[in-house]
Amino acid sequence: MKNPRAISFGMPTPMECKTYDDLIRFCKDTGYDFIELNTNFPQYTLPVLLQHDVLNRLEGEGLGYSFHLPEPLDLGSLQSELRDAALSMIAALTATVKPGTRIVCHMNSGIGVTLPAEKVYIYDRYDHEYFDALEDVFGALDMVLGDSGCTLCMENLGNFHLPFISKGLEMLLSCEHIGLTWDFGHDTTARLVDTPFFTDHLDRIREIHLHDSKDGTDHRPLYTGTVDCDKALSLAADNEIPMVIEVKTLDGLRESYSALQERGYR
Repeated sequence: MKNPRAISFGMPTPMECKTYDDLIRFCKDTGYDFIELNTNFPQYTLPVLLQHDVLNRLEGEGLGYSFHLPEPLDLGSLQSELRDAALSMIAALTATVKPGTRIVCHMNSGIGVTLPAEKVYIYDRYDHEYFDALEDVFGALDMVLGDSGCTLCMENLGNFHLPFISKGLEMLLSCEHIGLTWDFGHDTTARLVDTPFFTDHLDRIREIHLHDSKDGTDHRPLYTGTVDCDKALSLAADNEIPMVIEVKTLDGLRESYSALQERGYR
């Protein structure tokens, strides 16, 4: 393993932090390097962040940042209006944030129709339309990301084994500005169905999300569940991949950071 202390560790945006001052103070005091700003929360949408000068405040405190797009955002939506909305949000971010910022987006499976004997995904049944939709946004994404130097990181949801998802990912990954976020907690909860795709595309991983999982529950403190935390940390250290410790409580984030210190990662 390369120098384990070289990993850049980030934290999410816990609901317990009521103000930006609380968030920044906790991040600095605990020892994390950057904050993943989750745009699902109203206080972390781009207009509000700009209104309160949060991005400049973070940089002024020596902290980095990344972004997590809203979960409903779907680059492969069969509705062009929804694809346009996704592109508009990504374009607004890339035009504002510092070059090289990572922007995490879920690779959504779309709606599943539950039939008496099976569950059928609309994107699977209408796969030609789904791939056409991804191709429709591809050119715009390539231009927007290329001009900004930002990276769009597609995150797993226990669905990378689905054939239409893996083919869609291959299409997106043909753009050098699109990479992968490997969420080890989601993967463990889904019984490691995402692992083969990541193993085949190790060179495209741009960020790792790490949180423990046990009995079907995610976002537990590190080393309190069944996730192979050491595997994730070794991968991050060997390939200099930044890592978000995606634990959602302040106590859990402190506990996780202490676990990293005890094992020599800090």
